[in-house]
Amino acid sequence: MRRRVSLPTYPANGFGTALGAYDGVVRIMVRVAELATFLIASFITIAMILGVFFRFVLNSSIGWTEEVSSLLLSVMMFTVVGIGFHERIHIGVGIIFDRLPYAGRIAADVVLHMVSAFFFLVVCITGQKVAEIGLGMTLATVDLPRGLFQYAAPIGGGFAFLVCLNNILKVLWGGDRPHIESAD
Repeated sequence: MRRRVSLPTYPANGFGTALGAYDGVVRIMVRVAELATFLIASFITIAMILGVFFRFVLNSSIGWTEEVSSLLLSVMMFTVVGIGFHERIHIGVGIIFDRLPYAGRIAADVVLHMVSAFFFLVVCITGQKVAEIGLGMTLATVDLPRGLFQYAAPIGGGFAFLVCLNNILKVLWGGDRPHIESAD
């Protein structure tokens, strides 16, 4: 089940207005990513069903279904990581987090998102370079550039970076408090 993130209350000044606008843009990006995830998952499902039908019923396999579906699965993973951070459903170690004082929880949450944001920024920058190289290569079964799929890394990394930055701002200025559910 999805945990809905409540809208934070920002300071009533120009800075608070900018934070609210940024939060709104990130929420729109999350909705677009959710739609993209649904469409990719639907395409993979249909492609796999067609692949099985053609192979076992018509005895004539479609060559591209496995390659394209596996690449789209990796694209989908880069899409959902930002959604997970936005909804705060990422994996956490509650036993350590729960023992911290309230101020320690806030500090740990901010540090977690800062480290994650740095990681996703690195993914974004290096993924851009890899995707540019991949544009010169084509897939084995379809005449599509491999870099087209590899652009999921810089796009997904950039998206997750913006979400992590938004989470930091919400914790520091918007009243959003850290939340990690302990596994019982």
